[in-house]
Amino acid sequence: MLSPLHIAPIRAAPYRDSRFSPAAFTLIELLVVITIIGALLALSGAGLSGAMGGMAITNAGNKVSQLCDGARQRAMTGNVLTAVVIVTNAGTNEDGRAMAVFEYPPGGPAWKQFTEWNILPDGITVDVNNNSYGSFVHNSTPLPFFAPGSVKYHDNPLTANQFAARVFVPSGGLLESNAASQMQVVDGTTSSNTTTYTKVLNGKPVNFYRITILGATGKTKIERPELP
Repeated sequence: MLSPLHIAPIRAAPYRDSRFSPAAFTLIELLVVITIIGALLALSGAGLSGAMGGMAITNAGNKVSQLCDGARQRAMTGNVLTAVVIVTNAGTNEDGRAMAVFEYPPGGPAWKQFTEWNILPDGITVDVNNNSYGSFVHNSTPLPFFAPGSVKYHDNPLTANQFAARVFVPSGGLLESNAASQMQVVDGTTSSNTTTYTKVLNGKPVNFYRITILGATGKTKIERPELP
């Protein structure tokens, strides 16, 4: 005998107004989220910009210190006088940024260029201002046996007041080793024998790469700021 067919009652689904659904975002909530995301992006962008700037100074400073180390090594292995030469006041766009190693071979008769000119990136320069960190420039050693026209930039002879130089002797140390030899690579530009800093705090550059050449040995010491 067949059992009677059981039909379950049909229940209507409860009505839910999507305007009050917990999963829905209100316009105000969306605006808050967008504002927070924008603030986070701004903070991360500022941090990234600072990190990139610090990296650029580091790379430029490394190039300068390696050039000094190379000049010292060449003086020792070649038994010659060498000089790191920096264009400082030649009226070019590369003032404070162009540098090369020159050497004076035994018997001369003149200084000759040993490396190509190395150019620091735009916006980065060796500080040529007369301060406690510019003794490389302002204690510049006159090149022994210097003859006019022996140092050229873009085929133009440089006079002694258009460049700065420090000379390495075959023992590895500096000529006139008692004279301080320090320079700093900074964010900024050099023109008319003056460096203008891009970022300044209490009159000093915020970001720098300082190089000290020890007179007795010719070795370099590096100093960098603690950037936030």
